[in-house]
Amino acid sequence: MEDTTGTPMDKEPTPMAFTQDLYNEIQTKLDYLNNVVQEHKAHITGLKGIIAGLPSAKVEPKLPDAPSCNGDRKSELLLLAKCRMKFHGQPSLFPDKPTKIIYTGICLEGAPFAWFSPVNDKWVKDNNPPPELVTFETFATELTTLYRDPHITITAERKI
Repeated sequence: MEDTTGTPMDKEPTPMAFTQDLYNEIQTKLDYLNNVVQEHKAHITGLKGIIAGLPSAKVEPKLPDAPSCNGDRKSELLLLAKCRMKFHGQPSLFPDKPTKIIYTGICLEGAPFAWFSPVNDKWVKDNNPPPELVTFETFATELTTLYRDPHITITAERKI
C-alpha cells in the first residue's frame, strides 16, 4: 500500500529521515527562541533609554524638621534660617514655592499662625496666592516685619 506521494506506508522512516525531521524540529524551535531573545533585547534597550532619561537619584541627607515659631522674635529668625537649610539640603521635598511656604506655615504657632492661617485660607479659596505668599522670600519678609525686633541693634547693645 502506498500514500499519495508514492511512498510505501507500511515501512518505518529511515534513521536518516528521522534524524532530518528531528533536526528540522529543533531548528524551528531555535529560530523561535532567537526571535524571543531579539524581542527581549529590543525591550531591554527601550528600558535602558527610559532609565537614562530619568533624573539621577541623588541621596539627600536626613535633616530634622524646622522648629516651631510662636512669635518670639528669636524663634522667627531661627525658623527661617532652618527652613532655608532644609530646603537647600532636601530639594526633592520642596520642589516649588508653595511647598516651602506651606511647610514653614505649619511650623507657626500662636500669633504668627493666627496671621498666616487666614492668608493661607484666602490662597486656597482663590487658588491664587495673596501678595504675602507669592514667593517664600516675600513670605519670610512679611513674617520678619511682623515679628522681628524693630530695635534689634539697640537690644543687642543693651545685652552687651
